[in-house]
Amino acid sequence: MWTDILNFGWVHDPVNSETQRFLHHGIRSQDPDVERDDNVAFGSQNLRDFHLALASRELYCDVASLGGYLASCRSLDEALDFLTVFPGNKVRPSGRDLYEWESGGLVGSIADSSTLDGKLRTDIMRLALECIEGVDVNAPFNSNAWEDDLPERKRTPRMTGLQVAASKGDRELAKVLLQYRARTDVVEYITGLNAAGFARNNGHVVLAEWLDSLSQKEKEMIIVK
Repeated sequence: MWTDILNFGWVHDPVNSETQRFLHHGIRSQDPDVERDDNVAFGSQNLRDFHLALASRELYCDVASLGGYLASCRSLDEALDFLTVFPGNKVRPSGRDLYEWESGGLVGSIADSSTLDGKLRTDIMRLALECIEGVDVNAPFNSNAWEDDLPERKRTPRMTGLQVAASKGDRELAKVLLQYRARTDVVEYITGLNAAGFARNNGHVVLAEWLDSLSQKEKEMIIVK
């Protein structure tokens, strides 16, 4: 129904903030964890038509949310198609640097995805960083930020994408992040661990040693400078 309403112009421009917030929730139906009727299921043409209608009215998701949608894609083609509807230059705010929560949300959602296999996760991360300009891959991410504000709630570590990749033992993903200037020496403040520490704590000793060697090289380069 909302697809028709948008396409036929029954919601007048400019779209007011209340309507805009409501329609933004429609983009969330891309999330495969949300139960929907079959005719608007994740990856369906009906859902794509709705997203096209949203985009035609310049109703785009934010950068952090984009990471969650890309992390839910089941193939690289599906991710490419989503970025065709919601291209990076439209999703990214113009005229300013990305906020920490935007960069962290994009990178962290993809790195932490449990629905993607290793290669697909790496390919989608590379795609996202190519499409969104100025992402700070060292920005921390916390998927449970709102829960941390609850009384007596134990705080969740705010990890960088590289730290997440290290904890998973995902060397290929780590390589992509390092290409975009991920730092091995960043320490997560709750645990006190850097990327190598997360790798070692999760049994990925070889990866931890590799990250330690990179960290040492970074220190030597700083001394030379």
